[in-house]
Amino acid sequence: MRGDPVHWFRTLGDHVLVFASIVASSWVATRLISLPPTHMTAIWLPAGISLIAFRSRLGWWSAPTIILAIWAVVAMNNHYAYFTFRPWSVLLCAMNVVQTAIAAWIWRKWLKGSPFSDAWDFLRFVVGVAPAPPRQIGRAHV
Repeated sequence: MRGDPVHWFRTLGDHVLVFASIVASSWVATRLISLPPTHMTAIWLPAGISLIAFRSRLGWWSAPTIILAIWAVVAMNNHYAYFTFRPWSVLLCAMNVVQTAIAAWIWRKWLKGSPFSDAWDFLRFVVGVAPAPPRQIGRAHV
């Protein structure tokens, strides 16, 4: 039931988990697998976590959490004050959310179940969904 306090606590916990996962995975990506000093990575782990958040029971309601998490990542990696307005940071946040939202939409449109259920769905996932985030905007990440 939607008015149930357990539902609200579980949903809040899911949002906190998404936020923490994105921040932690971006730290791993920028510290361990990126090219210094640009923080450019071939694999952007938060995009995968964002895609999973869009596919979870949170659905499209995870977008504000993803935006806040990416905002925190940009501020941490660039040593900005957290509450200053920077147009480039807003653009990075928007790009991260839009590209994973498009990938989630393609997943819902093309695949009806798990991408690993049969060979045809796996091929659709590999060709259509997985490369969607880097294909749309390039690799202009944090």
